[in-house]
Amino acid sequence: TIKPAAYSGRTPHIHAKIKLDKAELLTTQLYVQDDPGNPRDAIWRRMNEAERASVTQPYLATADGLRATYTLCGTGLKVKLKLLESHYRIAWCVAT
Repeated sequence: TIKPAAYSGRTPHIHAKIKLDKAELLTTQLYVQDDPGNPRDAIWRRMNEAERASVTQPYLATADGLRATYTLCGTGLKVKLKLLESHYRIAWCVAT
């Protein structure tokens, strides 16, 4: 499933990794906005407000299911990732 579920000791989240060839540009976790488990999650809690905002998005009901949009930035790469209930969709990828 794309919309993550909570598991023992962690709030719902998705692991995301961006690679360019063999180089890892970014490894992060993406969170569900307003999930009641977020404030109890050790990793989410130790981020500052700006960091939380960059990796925490709402899941909204659309005609094709639940949707969340995250913008991920890494050195030399900017990616906007739209998550649909059924699959991942890369919206755009631009070298910066």
